[in-house]
Amino acid sequence: MIAPVSAEGGVTLAAQSTSNLSLAGRLVPQDNEAGLATVSAVFNNFIQGKNSDVIVQGAGAGPSDVSCTRVFSRNL
Repeated sequence: MIAPVSAEGGVTLAAQSTSNLSLAGRLVPQDNEAGLATVSAVFNNFIQGKNSDVIVQGAGAGPSDVSCTRVFSRNL
């Protein structure tokens, strides 16, 4: 992992489309060659106007004050 981030504002995801998503977060200090190489590649691609392939792992969705249990209970 190079950075934990969260979305700023809302986002709507639609099938087979592109969605703009503003992110905010911080870089995690890298202490090995692989981590440093990954961060360097991302920054070099950014400076050159190239895309970087990333893997995103979700930790949650929706407002922090809404729990999935409450939403599912209300809709079932």
